[in-house]
Amino acid sequence: FLFMHHPPMAMGLPFMDTIRLDAEDALGEIVSSNPQIKHLFFGHLHRPATGTWLGVPFVLGNSTQSGEPLDFRHEKEEELQDPNPLGPGYGIAFADAKGGLRYHFNFVKFDMQL
Repeated sequence: FLFMHHPPMAMGLPFMDTIRLDAEDALGEIVSSNPQIKHLFFGHLHRPATGTWLGVPFVLGNSTQSGEPLDFRHEKEEELQDPNPLGPGYGIAFADAKGGLRYHFNFVKFDMQL
């Protein structure tokens, strides 16, 4: 497993993509040349997501603060629109000796007015 804060690839959210890891190619070489890396874990986007990068599955954990909007249009934070705010949450990963992995997301009730 490889755990890191910033995702190395663009996620399709223009604002968050402008502040992602800036060493995608260098990290890609490391991941590609180390087949023992079976899963990647990221944060930073403040919203959960899953996918694959270079053939390796990844989980992007949600935020223990409030989530970022699912806004595919705006590059500036002050322009983001969020008609459905995502509350805080966390994830728990269970790995076993046979290479199995399960990841659970949980959301916490939170008063957004505080």
